[in-house]
Amino acid sequence: MAYFAAMAEPQTSLRREVATLAPPVLLLLAMLEVAARHGAGHRGLALAGLVVLVTQVLPGALVWRSVRPVRGWLVEDLAMGLATGAAMAVPCQVVAVALGQRWLSAALPVAVAVALIAVPLTRRRIGSRACDPLPWAWGASVAATSVGPMLAVLAVYASPLRWRGWLAPYVDAPFHQSLVGELMHHFPPHYPQAGLETVRYHWFSHAWSAQIATVSGAEIDTVLWRFAPALLMIAAPVALATAAMRLTGRSWSAPLAAALAYLLPDVTPWGTAALTTPLHTPYSPSQQLAALLVVSVIALLTLRWRGEAPPWSLLPLGLMLVVAGGTKGSTLPVVLAGALLAVAALLALRDRERLRVVAVDTLVIGAVLLVLVRFVTGSGEGLTLDYGRAFAQAAGVQIAGHDVDPASAVGVVAAALVLLTRLLAALAGLSLLVLRTTRRDPMTWLLVGSSAAGAGALVLLSVPGSGQLYFFLAAKSSLALAGAWGTTELLQRAGTIRPLVVAGLGVGILALPAAQLTVGRDVPGVGRAVLALTLLLVLIALGALVAARATRTRARGAIAVAAVSLSVAAAVPAVQAVVDWEQPAAAVHPTPTSMAISFGDVRALRWLRDHSDPDDVVATNNHCLTPVADPCDRRRFFVGAYAERRSLVEGWTYNWRAAELYTEYGSALYADAQFWDQDLLALNDGFIAKPDAEQARRLWGLGVRWVVVWADAPHADDLAPFATEAHRGRTVTIYRMTGPR
Repeated sequence: MAYFAAMAEPQTSLRREVATLAPPVLLLLAMLEVAARHGAGHRGLALAGLVVLVTQVLPGALVWRSVRPVRGWLVEDLAMGLATGAAMAVPCQVVAVALGQRWLSAALPVAVAVALIAVPLTRRRIGSRACDPLPWAWGASVAATSVGPMLAVLAVYASPLRWRGWLAPYVDAPFHQSLVGELMHHFPPHYPQAGLETVRYHWFSHAWSAQIATVSGAEIDTVLWRFAPALLMIAAPVALATAAMRLTGRSWSAPLAAALAYLLPDVTPWGTAALTTPLHTPYSPSQQLAALLVVSVIALLTLRWRGEAPPWSLLPLGLMLVVAGGTKGSTLPVVLAGALLAVAALLALRDRERLRVVAVDTLVIGAVLLVLVRFVTGSGEGLTLDYGRAFAQAAGVQIAGHDVDPASAVGVVAAALVLLTRLLAALAGLSLLVLRTTRRDPMTWLLVGSSAAGAGALVLLSVPGSGQLYFFLAAKSSLALAGAWGTTELLQRAGTIRPLVVAGLGVGILALPAAQLTVGRDVPGVGRAVLALTLLLVLIALGALVAARATRTRARGAIAVAAVSLSVAAAVPAVQAVVDWEQPAAAVHPTPTSMAISFGDVRALRWLRDHSDPDDVVATNNHCLTPVADPCDRRRFFVGAYAERRSLVEGWTYNWRAAELYTEYGSALYADAQFWDQDLLALNDGFIAKPDAEQARRLWGLGVRWVVVWADAPHADDLAPFATEAHRGRTVTIYRMTGPR
């Protein structure tokens, strides 16, 4: 614990800052080197990094320093500066694209930085902010929590950016690439696969990636699948760690909070849990950026609700709320639930001094959410209240090994077990409601309310593609922060911190394997799962009592040891999962396979990108990811991903209209008859199969200037005289429309 002693020096030194920042920075550089060796190249990564430093971290850090208290940390300025700068990059990209002036993507954020330095008030605040020292091991301990995210990134790196043969990319990857391309060229954005439809989706993370790609000139896939995952796997845990220090005032709470969120899997005392890092899911750009942004929102709310930020901090708060909500639609609902609980708590406590600012911020959160639902994300098509049926069914399979009746005793117990194991590690957060000082802090109620809302949404809601999980992920940062804060408070009140932490580590590490021995590594069944969980809790309780007796800390010591034990109980399976992890093989095949595309066809589509206007619309004949049939998997997004052009109709599964169909049909596979504009579909397919002058005239009127014809879907031998062949790939032929006749 000497490494994590309270800060004593008033001002940091360069040596101390280098020691603190070196581990996360070196890990980031190492991951970027791995990315360069996996097809990204050094030039694109270097330019992307330079863009982020100059147009995001620099202005963002200046904004953060202008609102934070005098006491703070350099690592906080950098991490929260990245989050703030990323939020600024989104509207800058939108303005640049809307005005058709790409240079504004870089100029606008730099202009903000210049303005902050030029204005005397903000210049004085920025210059007067101190940077306190952190323990030598702070950076290394927080960087260690990125092990889980690092493995997730390495798994993504296994999918090549250039290949020989046929690659079956992760099904969502082309969709995300196509949206980034759309945000590089158009505003308001339309679905690239259904070019007449305006996007109703949380697209702000795609605008962030578009800003980096626009200014740096790097390929979209380099930014999305190489640069951004490596950057955020470090930045998000570090930002969470600094938020924990803001909440607790103790530096050693930082690695605990980051570990609870990013390193330790669920505390599952049956079998061996796999190391999953859903807070950093590289194939979900919206999720990985949202994890960074929601922490910056929590940190800024902490400053405002404790009276440590100036009144104008409401402006960056509003910006971060807008961008966080537009990055992941599940983010603001759980934050709003926590804020509403904080307002109710302050009313009950009659704390009028804090109530005003908390109420104002809550109104702002609610207003931002309503605006985003109305104009950006939509009202949650496909979201239904199923009262726990979907969650209980999934839990039953996990524990019983087969489908169970959600309303049965087995279904209810299985659901309770799975939910409890997801919350156990942060259970110490409940102590914040009991301790007098923390009970009066509105941040306690925000974290507890957000955590409860996320868990409730996970259990009670059903969303296409199990999207209800993202409500829980939106709340997981709050859950981790509450658990770390509660643990530090319990240890502080127990008085003897070091021996209690050592005891808690020992008890937690030994108790879980002992409980797992009762059930083995197979699917346990409900009875054995209950036995394993009961044994785990009993062992932790006994160990805590023994430790409290040995340290003479009585009940406070026992509670503190139990809290630490629960926090680290998943350490053993986490280590085992890291040891057993193997990088997955790339899904590259020498011959055509379902869901795959050849790189020769990728080159052809990029030729189309380089020889067409961004406003040109493309007609294409293949709408299926799997072999052409009716119905088939309509998640085909290749034209938008690699040509960066809108298709009249390509694949339509992720369109908001298709999401409405999910409730009716319960599947992501939509037949032709379910497409919402049958005349448009018939025009598109009819022209490519049997072209005529009337169809060509109508397509031209819709902006179609190119036709992409895939060999494995119905098509005419030639589209002349209405279109002429312009380029040919491995299995694709690109035609240029000749205009109306």
